[in-house]
Amino acid sequence: MRRSRSDVSLRWSRTIPPHYPIPWKIEGLRDIVVSAEEGMQAATKIMLPLLGFVLLAMLLSFAFTFVGSRKHANLPPGAPRKYGVAGGAICPRCSRPYPRHFWAPNLLLGKLERCPFCGKWAIVPAAPLDMLQAAEQAELHDAQGEAEVGPLSEAERLRRDLEDSRYQDL
Repeated sequence: MRRSRSDVSLRWSRTIPPHYPIPWKIEGLRDIVVSAEEGMQAATKIMLPLLGFVLLAMLLSFAFTFVGSRKHANLPPGAPRKYGVAGGAICPRCSRPYPRHFWAPNLLLGKLERCPFCGKWAIVPAAPLDMLQAAEQAELHDAQGEAEVGPLSEAERLRRDLEDSRYQDL
């Protein structure tokens, strides 16, 4: 197969440095090539706003996640809750129900959420309303059961602290 003259000239013009003479001239080829300074200026004009936008989006997502998730930590056990648009979830660690945020990332099995009560991160699916209400009642029952038992002995308190520290991330 014979190559045309234009195919060969394009190949030669890409491999030969610009100060070498080109065997045949392609019209407009030198108009496409830009200097290093012009290329860096054009790349800077594109990349700086793009990087600024990405940084701003990261800061906003950080602010929404950490500022908005701490408002339910003072909620007493058994108090009625409003679960909002994204529904509610039950923490796998402390078994307390809480509302899911609509801006939390959806990771196929559920949303990545931070429990406002124990502070642990988990991927939690939306729980049905009857399960959430049952968790509220269980939470109230557990809180009343602890109040009836009274203060713990020193040995029981140390055993409970040891049991709670078993699952802490180090």
